[in-house]
Amino acid sequence: MSIPGVLIRRTALPAFLIVSASLSLRAQQRLTVDDYAQAERFMGYNTTPLVLHSAGRPTWVSDQGGERFWYRTITEEGNQVLIVDAADGVKRTCDLPECRASADEGGRGARPPRLDVRSPDGKRTAFIRDWNLWVRDIGSGKESQLTKDGVKDFGYATDNAGWTRSDRPILVWSPDSRKIATFQQDQRRVGEMYLVDTTVGHPNLQAWKYPLPGDDTVTMIQRVVIDVDSGKAVRFQMPPDQHRSTLCDDLACRGGEWGDVQWSGDGSTVAFVSTARDHRREQLRVADASTGTIRDVLEEKAETFFESGNG
Repeated sequence: MSIPGVLIRRTALPAFLIVSASLSLRAQQRLTVDDYAQAERFMGYNTTPLVLHSAGRPTWVSDQGGERFWYRTITEEGNQVLIVDAADGVKRTCDLPECRASADEGGRGARPPRLDVRSPDGKRTAFIRDWNLWVRDIGSGKESQLTKDGVKDFGYATDNAGWTRSDRPILVWSPDSRKIATFQQDQRRVGEMYLVDTTVGHPNLQAWKYPLPGDDTVTMIQRVVIDVDSGKAVRFQMPPDQHRSTLCDDLACRGGEWGDVQWSGDGSTVAFVSTARDHRREQLRVADASTGTIRDVLEEKAETFFESGNG
């Protein structure tokens, strides 16, 4: 049924006046320091510690056939690490070295973000230095350089999606703490974003790689597995992947964790998801950690309105 144009105009006019009045009233309101303080109370770094009994990312234990996993949670008594028997679902307090190390990292209140990632056994930690990946022995403090071909804008484990970035490495340790799954991120021909702060005195100029919608050249990652003891790097036998994950336009969507990558219990393979730039194609794949060969397991595509024949 068609609607007369006069009726549309008469209906739209009151709505326009209401919206205009609302915007005018909002423009007259002035936010105070207390308003901002009230809003900050509900930021994630303040509200997350108040949520109890939420399960963190599970980490499988390599003993007993990989049938146990542990995770960190917050209880009424504070930070706690639990270990679960996958066969019967029984959980108890975890006293493994890696669990004690994870408990030490947790706790309530806002903390500075970590710039390293500890191994499951709690003996080593990985970090970025000069665009390359390093490991540090926690007991002795000895540092070892794992990669040597990382350069500016083509570094390892780089955490930069453009709209969000940090100095922490993006990687996943194998359950036996002997290998690391990560990537070398290629941003060499990606456009830059600039920001000038408003501090008193001379301003500081920040510049970083930031691909925008419509850019022909965007950030890509070359997946790799690194043997920590030997430093040998095995590149996956596949073209570079988009800097994407299944849940967001970043690789790490949940507290800095690389969610779309998972090791097998024995550390021989790595399962991961390749996500298209427009998120309309997902490919579940498995890589052999020793050779880099790829096995495609599952592919899903989402048709657009026109591709489905409705246009």
